[in-house]
Amino acid sequence: MRKHCQQFTALFLKNLYVVLKNIMETIGQRLNKIIEKHHGSAHGNQKLFCKTFNVSEGLLSHWLTGKRNPSEKYRRLICAHYKISRPWLDSGEGDMDDVVVLNYMDNRVSEDGIEYSSENIDLFRNRIIELERERDKLNKEVWKLNGKLEESRAMFNQFKIIPINPHQEE
Repeated sequence: MRKHCQQFTALFLKNLYVVLKNIMETIGQRLNKIIEKHHGSAHGNQKLFCKTFNVSEGLLSHWLTGKRNPSEKYRRLICAHYKISRPWLDSGEGDMDDVVVLNYMDNRVSEDGIEYSSENIDLFRNRIIELERERDKLNKEVWKLNGKLEESRAMFNQFKIIPINPHQEE
């Protein structure tokens, strides 16, 4: 009985250590694990990660050091691309690979007739990435145009406007 208690205690402490270790890890440390697992540990592989998600090396550095956290969009893209668990990425909860993924061996057809094959899923994923990039470009353009609009308003407000009455006699 005492031996079982010792084994249980040892197993409990080991699991507690793993849970606490995962919780204490930062999202940057978990991103580093993803990069090492999928690209290796060389610095050039961080460049590949940056290229994959169209982010600068500076931004990745901020993520890895904990100065900034990836936005919702990038967390979603990272999890989808590497097929990793979102709770694990966000908080260290569970295991990196505890993720529900469609069985790519099946070609399933939904009620609306869309075939969910691996090729279609990859096409959808790539199209979503393209559309998000396009949206980001358009948002930048809108900011520029809003700035120009404000400049034009400021210039317009500098002029003294005198209304002209076409019916007024000279």
